[in-house]
Amino acid sequence: NRVIVELEPSAIQGDLMKAKVEATDPDGDEILYSFRWWRNDKLVKEGSDNTIDTETFARKDTIVVEILAHDQEGSGVPYKSAPVTVGNASPQILSKPTPLLNQSLYDYHVEAKDSDGDLLSYTLDIAPPGMAIDKTSGQIMWNITSNSSGIHRVKVMVEDGQGGVAWQEFEISVPSSAQ
Repeated sequence: NRVIVELEPSAIQGDLMKAKVEATDPDGDEILYSFRWWRNDKLVKEGSDNTIDTETFARKDTIVVEILAHDQEGSGVPYKSAPVTVGNASPQILSKPTPLLNQSLYDYHVEAKDSDGDLLSYTLDIAPPGMAIDKTSGQIMWNITSNSSGIHRVKVMVEDGQGGVAWQEFEISVPSSAQ
C-alpha cells in the first residue's frame, strides 16, 4: 500500500481542515480510511471523518492527522501528515459606515474583532483632510467645513500586530449646503 497524506487549506483558526488522501491497494480492493486528529500531541478526534473544525484552536497550535487505510482483508500501516501550525487569523470589521446625518460633524465607530484576541490598531489609509480615527477605539471624527462639499473616499485599516489586516472602504457625500 502507498499512502500520501496532505492537509488543506493552510491552517487558520476557524478553517475546516481536510485530510486529502491518495492511496493504492496492490489487490485493487476498495480502500476505507480511519482518521485520528491530533492537536499539540493530544488526540482530539477519531473516526471516519476526514475534516476537523479549527474554531476552538489557537495561533501556533500544531495539527497532525494520522490515517489508517484498510481493505476487506485487514489494516495497513498508519501514516501521519506533516505537522501544520495554525496561523494568525485576520481581524474582521463588523460595523457598517454610518450615513452623514449631521451637516457639521461625521461620527462613526468602527467595530472590529479578532478571533485570536489580538489588540487591534485602527488607521485611515484614505480620508478627507481633517478626518481622524482613534488608533485604539476605531472612533472616526470629521468636522465638516464649508469647503468639504463633494464625495469623499474613506479607507479604514484594522491591523492585529501579527500580520493580519482588514479594511473597509466607503464614500461620504457632503452636500454643498453643509457648513
